[in-house]
Amino acid sequence: MCIAKPEFSPVHRHALLAEAEQLHDDGVTAEFRAYALNADGDTDGALRILEGIPPQNLGNYAAEILLKLYLAKNRPEALALAQRTDCWDLRNGHHWQYLAQAEEQVGHPEAAARAWKKAVFYCPDDPELMEAAKVYAAKYHDEALEHAIETSSRAYGQVYY
Repeated sequence: MCIAKPEFSPVHRHALLAEAEQLHDDGVTAEFRAYALNADGDTDGALRILEGIPPQNLGNYAAEILLKLYLAKNRPEALALAQRTDCWDLRNGHHWQYLAQAEEQVGHPEAAARAWKKAVFYCPDDPELMEAAKVYAAKYHDEALEHAIETSSRAYGQVYY
């Protein structure tokens, strides 16, 4: 409810967070509590929760929040997390976007471009993602990525090129 678009209000999120904290069951509430803390700007609190999840129990949504935090903090763990395939729904276009950003942060533009192509394929309905891909393609003069953006845009019925 809080994660979906449109989101619940902060008042609703805080009420659910208070309830989640009373359960004292990290296996059930960790993902939501991390989401709520991150939404409130407590990135360190969100990181503490997410890094406490055993790697084999990390799911798509928790991995996405953790990766976004690692990228924002330019943490070296970002690339390894983005490259994992066991915790992601590989149809999640945002996963590929964040992998592209992690690859670019460590200086792998070719790998970043491959990830961007997957991102625009799986997420042509996200204007922010498509715009970020367009910016990347222009920065690196990547005609193949520009073509992928155009193809995905047309298939979805939008124009991002």
